[in-house]
Amino acid sequence: TVGREELDRMGDSSLGEVLKRLPGVTLGGPPGRGGQIRMRGMGGGYTQILLDGQRMPPGFSLDSIAPEQIERIEIMRAPVAEHGARAIAGTINVILRADFKRKAHELRLGGGVDGSQPQTGVTLTRNGQTDALGYNLTTTLFSGHQFNEVDTHTLHTGADGTPTLDQSLHGTTLDKRRGLFANGRLSFKLGGGDTLDLQPFFNTVRVRTQGQQSLAQAVNLEDAGGLPAYTAAESSARSHWQMGRLTGSWQGAAGNGGKLLVRFGGSQSSSGSDTVRAETGGPERNDKIITKRSRDTSLDTSGKFSQLLADRHSASAGWELTSGRRSDLSSTLLNGVPDPSDSSFGDTLTARVRRLALYAQDEWDWSKQLSFYVGARWEGITTRTDGDSGPVSNRSQVFTPLAHLVWKLPDAPRDQIRASLTRSYRAPDTGQLIGRHVANALAPVGDDRLGTNSPDRPDRAGNPQLKPELAWGLETGYEHYLAEGGLVSANLFYRRINGVIRNVIGLQDVAYADVQRWVSTPTNLQSADAAGLELEAKLRAADLWTTDLPLSLRSNLNYTPRFEVQQLDNQLVRQGRKAVVDAYAAWRFSADASARLTISNAAARTYDTGTTYLQAGSSQITDTRTRTTTNINLRAELRF
Repeated sequence: TVGREELDRMGDSSLGEVLKRLPGVTLGGPPGRGGQIRMRGMGGGYTQILLDGQRMPPGFSLDSIAPEQIERIEIMRAPVAEHGARAIAGTINVILRADFKRKAHELRLGGGVDGSQPQTGVTLTRNGQTDALGYNLTTTLFSGHQFNEVDTHTLHTGADGTPTLDQSLHGTTLDKRRGLFANGRLSFKLGGGDTLDLQPFFNTVRVRTQGQQSLAQAVNLEDAGGLPAYTAAESSARSHWQMGRLTGSWQGAAGNGGKLLVRFGGSQSSSGSDTVRAETGGPERNDKIITKRSRDTSLDTSGKFSQLLADRHSASAGWELTSGRRSDLSSTLLNGVPDPSDSSFGDTLTARVRRLALYAQDEWDWSKQLSFYVGARWEGITTRTDGDSGPVSNRSQVFTPLAHLVWKLPDAPRDQIRASLTRSYRAPDTGQLIGRHVANALAPVGDDRLGTNSPDRPDRAGNPQLKPELAWGLETGYEHYLAEGGLVSANLFYRRINGVIRNVIGLQDVAYADVQRWVSTPTNLQSADAAGLELEAKLRAADLWTTDLPLSLRSNLNYTPRFEVQQLDNQLVRQGRKAVVDAYAAWRFSADASARLTISNAAARTYDTGTTYLQAGSSQITDTRTRTTTNINLRAELRF
């Protein structure tokens, strides 16, 4: 658990900066650009992110939560019945503060650069407390530019080692973003000790993007049987995203020491983009107009009844009911007419998901040294998708037994040994279920419908027949606590995942071509194993020097070594080493005024990734290099 004291000490400006320093937590993507939150290296739905014990809605931005609003962050390496079993890698639960003990209001003004691009932002927080109502309202306005530069090299070789394709793609984009984040918390004290909490959220972001690409070849493609789709491309895009959500909870006494907690919520988000793209230098000039729209709507309710059975023995049971709907609309005009590879031109594809969960759990402190937790959770999931292949319904259910044990050593009561045996799962998201086919832009079909592609440039499609991944987990760990908040721990984990979902590339018949095309489709495979050893040490170092100046200096280093993952028997994914250095300096003018300088990604290293695809003795290798930039931000903080 990371408490309020540690959050104040580091002085982060966003929740994303807080999370990347937690033990066992990493961020995917290029350094300094954020990315998927991962525990034990597993993201993409394997790590569960909760806000006050509830799942975040689709598209919710973690950076819309100011660190000052957080009471603590809980890291759970294994799932528990109450918080759900969609946590194969683990759970991160962000607990917001119920009230503020400091000044009533706060103002934060900041500006800086991302590389050479300007960034500005302002955040206003208002807090208040009466006998019957406590409230917290936070609004953030931001504007910023971001420059991205990516180089991709593709090399195909035949069975005899002779290159058949050698291309280099250089691309740059300049994003101009502006947005508004607003959230709040209203806490009502009702009669009889009952409480009612309401939490509204609203976020909106607008982005304008200018992009350029150049495609160069080192092997005569005419001898290889085809010409590149283009050698130069320019694009201009406008995109938007907005989300509104209201959640609430009511808690009251149920008699005989029991408590009842009821939660409810609803959200709606929408996004869209309009892109104009011109491709030249290929067999012919292509002008494209690409329009995309999507909308997500969800309603949910849950409840929990808890009862104290004895002094150190309690039990609880509850339910969760969720209903969600996603719709996607996409169309592509090619030289003024519908693109022949857009098989669902102008059609709205939808996916509906309904989920019902029931759970029970028992917590028992057998003695001062030994405590048990046992729980069970059942979830039923119903999905219905309307895609290219027509309506498809799918039902699945998951039963997850859970058991945890903690033994505190008699001679060292602060030291403890933990052990867990759990069942968890990962459900496919709605984007994977929708069966829309999308042709690869580097390998177009063409007017003759005879265009082909390659395994490293596949088309994409969803799979409405996907089933959840199911995992058995075994966990054991030892924690040794030192003086002044120090900790040394070791944790060993193992996961056996059945029905693991991977993108499988294969030849398929498609409606937009008269020849088979290589298509990447999410597919349930048999099984996968994940295991690891986690070591953590947290020690208090002596101060390097003492001074009467109101200045504090801190730094942080995140390092991920180079690694490879064998995704399939013929597909290898590579990631280069990633080192991120951050530095912080804070000057306190008074108890209510301070200034903070933050330097993120000071090393600004390039980020390298790649894939290798093997087929019948030939190979197709793709390497991508992304340049990163240093982010410098100066912020003033006022409390009044």
